[in-house]
Amino acid sequence: MQASAVPLALILSSYVAASRVGGGGQQYVLAAYGVDPVLVPTVLFGRHPGKGPPGGGPVAADPFDSAVQAALADVALVHADAVLGGYFVRADQVETAARAIEALRAAPDRRPIGGRLTVVIDPIMGDSDTGLYVRPEVAEAVSARLVPLADWLTPNLWELERLTGGRAVRLEEILALARRLRDTDALLALLRRATEKVRASNARAEAAEARALTAASASARASPAQWSRPSVGSSTIQPETSASLHRRSWRRSKGST
Repeated sequence: MQASAVPLALILSSYVAASRVGGGGQQYVLAAYGVDPVLVPTVLFGRHPGKGPPGGGPVAADPFDSAVQAALADVALVHADAVLGGYFVRADQVETAARAIEALRAAPDRRPIGGRLTVVIDPIMGDSDTGLYVRPEVAEAVSARLVPLADWLTPNLWELERLTGGRAVRLEEILALARRLRDTDALLALLRRATEKVRASNARAEAAEARALTAASASARASPAQWSRPSVGSSTIQPETSASLHRRSWRRSKGST
């Protein structure tokens, strides 16, 4: 089976209809340079959130995962030359992206035009004027799963500092932080920290879910009469009582005129 006649790139990022940003913007640039773009969006927005309510919303876990799997099943995409990862709004989207990269790298008989798969990750998490603007579990998943798989990383300064745990002002300090990310030992340490945070976040979520299920189960076991009978001293009024009070009030008002 022959590879595609033109380079092909899988984009896993945002789609904003009226703004040339994110994955939607990358499509135009790649196509202009002769690269065939395949975008699976993580969000569908009408406009950039900086201009007001964006409309649309995130792509849910199941549709995103199934769309990525269907794209991977396409014959041409098996020979993809690049994967570009950008804006994610859910940790499960990040996991789907990581598995897609791993699957492409492990696929037998791959013959990309460039000879190998190049993974470019923009670890979108936040900025100096806003701080973290994705969910903490998304940021940690990007650190734990996508950063180690990347050939190229394109963080802004705030994201670089978050990824490395360092601080930089001068150019040489920024370069030192970038080299820290490239260093194997430092990357492994980053991966361990991120993995621990992801596990802690998952444990908190599971504990909250267990508490909610326990509360729901206790409520279900309660007597139905317990819900319809107000306690002594309660100001709760049943719907039929409220209606009768309204009728009496209307009669009094009518009789006084």
